[in-house]
Amino acid sequence: MVLTLSFMVSTREILVSSLGLDSWSRVYSKSNMDLKFISIHNQAGYLAPPPEKHRRMYNSLMKSLNSCRIVHALRENPVIHENLIQEFWKNAKIEVVEGKGAIVSEIQKKVVTVTEQIIREVLRFNDQETDSIEIPAGTVEAILPRLSYEGRYPPLVKKFVHPYWRLLLHMFLLCISENRGGTDQLNSTQAAALVCVITNEPFNYSKYVLEAMKRNVLGVRKDKFLMYPRFLQMILNARYP
Repeated sequence: MVLTLSFMVSTREILVSSLGLDSWSRVYSKSNMDLKFISIHNQAGYLAPPPEKHRRMYNSLMKSLNSCRIVHALRENPVIHENLIQEFWKNAKIEVVEGKGAIVSEIQKKVVTVTEQIIREVLRFNDQETDSIEIPAGTVEAILPRLSYEGRYPPLVKKFVHPYWRLLLHMFLLCISENRGGTDQLNSTQAAALVCVITNEPFNYSKYVLEAMKRNVLGVRKDKFLMYPRFLQMILNARYP
């Protein structure tokens, strides 16, 4: 199934058969479930060449995304086994593993551990433990003219960005960010992560994902939900086949 995406650009609509996002496939469980999947969260980026009428504007962006450090996490699209994701989040706790914070859960009586290093290896972010998840606001602001940004910062509001970069913001929000909704702006950490994709500067995407998952375990978010089902399925497939 492919989602239809609308953009506030001169052509108004991008044909997602060649450019946009794939929704992940789900294998459903018959059991009662308390936590919800959010359909627009953690989608897979579809990075094929743009259709002819959009090629001039977006072709270079697609080429860049296909060679950037987040490409594997962006486009990998496993089948999601909903019962496994449900059980992971139902039993998830934050524990110390080898001296560092991690998420430990149990699925079908098997202990499942998610650490920053596991995320790094499975999602292939090619980052380092010493990389930060924050960069100075001035560094972000220095890049904004390159995006033809016409709003105030923070936050980074998608509609004030040139359509070329707006597509990148949209894909980051739906594919990589922890957001369960709200795809119109990036907070300062998300803006830093996005800028580092553009500039290829160091950023700890693995820690960014893990910290978001920890907040979900702790219920820091307004509503706990089935966060990062695609990323979790990638981890389960790689480490717990």
